Amino acid sequence: MERIEKHSEQLKEALETGSNIVVTTLQKFPYILEEVKDLPERKYAVIIDEAHSSQSGITARKMKQVLSTNSLEEAEALDTEDMNEVDEEILKEVESYRNLKNISFFAFTATPKSKTLEMFGMPDEYGHYNPFHAYTMKQAIREHFILNVLKNYLTYATYFKLVKKIQDDPEYEEKKAKKLLRTFVEEHPVAIARKTEIMLNHFMSFTRYKIKGKAKAMVVTRSRLHAVLYKKAFDKLIKENNYSIKTLVAFTGIVRHDEQEYTENSMN
Repeated sequence: MERIEKHSEQLKEALETGSNIVVTTLQKFPYILEEVKDLPERKYAVIIDEAHSSQSGITARKMKQVLSTNSLEEAEALDTEDMNEVDEEILKEVESYRNLKNISFFAFTATPKSKTLEMFGMPDEYGHYNPFHAYTMKQAIREHFILNVLKNYLTYATYFKLVKKIQDDPEYEEKKAKKLLRTFVEEHPVAIARKTEIMLNHFMSFTRYKIKGKAKAMVVTRSRLHAVLYKKAFDKLIKENNYSIKTLVAFTGIVRHDEQEYTENSMN
């Protein structure tokens, strides 16, 4: 196995000398396909492993690095846009080389889009495209590879009242207006603080001492900025209550908020 971390010449040498496994990044993906095209006597399997999550929109984000993201709504939209752009770039590259007989493409993802299924999947009798192979959540639970999160969970009802501050009474599409109002409430600092308090209290009261005192909890957020703000909220509460626990946050790249920059290293 050879890991390509430097430059294109290193990648070219690995392909020409016959390295069995070459691991590289999305940025060098088009170069790989171009080099493989010129080596028809060899056969290659190109494995794309969850590109949109592993790369987290790095290429797309570089084009937007001059922008400063200050709202949770912008952050969530940017994360989604980044993933979509990376997915599109990969599909474009694969499409342009898919007819080469010495290359086979394999894509692994838990969230395939319609376009991805059309390119990598198999058509059925009704014209729908299905995965060539599927390792289902049901099978993974049965084989004890993952836990069934629906087996034991709690839900909390949310109540709120919005105060109208304008005299005008403009009309908006009801569905869109409700979504925007709900988003505003869920992204409000007070809501984040309250949700953090509920989760932390539940962990300290019911979870902490399970698994021989080694139990942990995971919070999955809607965007990288959400992750930053929840990390700060948890750390604040833990310090105020003098709890002997710590938190870790995981996200890629740099998150900009309120004229500050946050990274995994700086927050952990």
